[in-house]
Amino acid sequence: MRIDCHVHVVGNGTGGTGCWYRPRGVTRLGAPLMLRGMGLPRTALTGDLDGVFAEQILNWVCGRRVTDF
Repeated sequence: MRIDCHVHVVGNGTGGTGCWYRPRGVTRLGAPLMLRGMGLPRTALTGDLDGVFAEQILNWVCGRRVTDF
């Protein structure tokens, strides 16, 4: 069985990905909640957010079975 889906990626441009998430103003308040919801450390915002998030997505996908949904 195949399941077709898509993912919205967030990143800070590390590794030349072209992603950008630069929390300023009110969006800074939501950044810790976003990271917690994705299971990422707070240091990801100033580090390799792109790589850390991509790795987390792979963990989610590769660690699931159809019966887990």
